Amino acid sequence: MAAKPARVILICHGRGGSTSTSQVLNLFSGYESGDKNTGLRTELFGINAAAMEDQEDPTALMLDYFDTEERTHPRARTIGFKWKPLVFNEAYDQALDVVAKSGIRVVYQTRNFLDVYISSTKHAAEELSDRCSSDDAECIEAHSSLQVTLEPKKMIDTLNRYKSEHESMVERLNSYGVNYLNVTYDDLYAGVGDALVPVHGTDLALATWNATLEHVGLGGVPSYADIQTALASAYAPTTAATQCDSLLNADEVRSALRGTEHEGLLRC
Repeated sequence: MAAKPARVILICHGRGGSTSTSQVLNLFSGYESGDKNTGLRTELFGINAAAMEDQEDPTALMLDYFDTEERTHPRARTIGFKWKPLVFNEAYDQALDVVAKSGIRVVYQTRNFLDVYISSTKHAAEELSDRCSSDDAECIEAHSSLQVTLEPKKMIDTLNRYKSEHESMVERLNSYGVNYLNVTYDDLYAGVGDALVPVHGTDLALATWNATLEHVGLGGVPSYADIQTALASAYAPTTAATQCDSLLNADEVRSALRGTEHEGLLRC
């Protein structure tokens, strides 16, 4: 009898790069159906805090989802969904307790909070598509060339909220004994252009990807080119060359961040 698919949850903020990660994991698992909202790309509990708060019993929803996916995709090596770290209450604590006791594997992906905020501001400012396919040059240009102004107080308040949400999630993952791996967007593939070259180089990126693949039970790959091939089948990178290329008030942002715990988030 074939082994049952490993149960996996990808935890990540919106605009944190989880779509690309879920796409790669889906493909390597044999869990790819072609629908952009299936498999590990499924936002099971909701796409925002309001939707998550409306869930009366996230534990029951989660277990039913896993059972259904296991029947639907018996040959997949992993099955799972995405979870945004936005709501922390007794119901979601119970779900994390079940995750830990059931041996469900969690990948917790984080990203530079300022990058998350810049990306969120861009999408709020313009009617941008969520992502661009690799052959849509017009979409890629619209995303990568758009510049926005960040209001300093709102920026700091938002960065503080992101940090608080991150700390709350880490505290809960640890307190319930969840089997999780924390990886960062930069270490995976925070590059620009067709090459998708990671910020810290392909050696670290390959090591990070292989740690992720091993953690969820998929095994590693010999070359970062394998990751690039999988990424190219999904969506194109649309990040500007530097953060400052996305900002109309980079000097004001730099001044507002100076002396705060977030100062190091601006890298230009």
